[in-house]
Amino acid sequence: MKNIGSKTIIFILTVSLGFLIAGKFSFQGFNDSLKLNTAQYQDAIEKKNKLLKEIGSLKSDNAKAQEKIEKYTNEGVNSEKVVEDMKSELEQLNMMTGFDEVSGEGIVIIVNDGVFDNDLDSQQDLLRKTLHDADMFAILNELKSVGAEAISINEHRFTPLSALTCKYAFLEFEDSDMVSAPFNIYAIGDAETMKSLMLEDGSYLKRLQIRGLSVELEVKENIVMKASTTREMKYAKEFIKNN
Repeated sequence: MKNIGSKTIIFILTVSLGFLIAGKFSFQGFNDSLKLNTAQYQDAIEKKNKLLKEIGSLKSDNAKAQEKIEKYTNEGVNSEKVVEDMKSELEQLNMMTGFDEVSGEGIVIIVNDGVFDNDLDSQQDLLRKTLHDADMFAILNELKSVGAEAISINEHRFTPLSALTCKYAFLEFEDSDMVSAPFNIYAIGDAETMKSLMLEDGSYLKRLQIRGLSVELEVKENIVMKASTTREMKYAKEFIKNN
């Protein structure tokens, strides 16, 4: 009887151990499944947020378009008013892109290469005292960041289509026009604000002065900038979103 009882106990323990082992593997599988579902859930959240952002952008575009449609519909009887509004928008765009002549208060920055001493200055000194295309781009970026609305360099209007490269002592534009020092950089905007920020400690103009270049800045009550001669876009086309 004792032998039978012992066998029974061993059998029960064996079955119980089997259930525990099976349960352990089952829980491990459940955890892996949970991790996978969490990753899928996170991916779904990201896709949802992306779609909501796109929908928000489309709603904004649609609202602006609807506003214009309603405006033109309500003013449809007065076709002259509609034409005037469209011309005004076109003029604003042309001024922003540099395709129209503009005028206004602003500043002029005059940058000249430093004085070279052929006997004492090394080649590195000569390069340090020379204005390069990278320097000009840094000046232009700072002008934009302090509120310049229109910029020209030596009578050459700078636009989104403009480009500059170093050609020894010259800077060459995208249309092969070249300018040399002194470089007169005109900027239309809040003159006093631009002057203050462009000449503050740590500005790029201050760094040029430390390198030995000559830098002057003058406030102008009125600056007239010519329109850009570069207008044609050969490859970029208008992008129309699909509904």
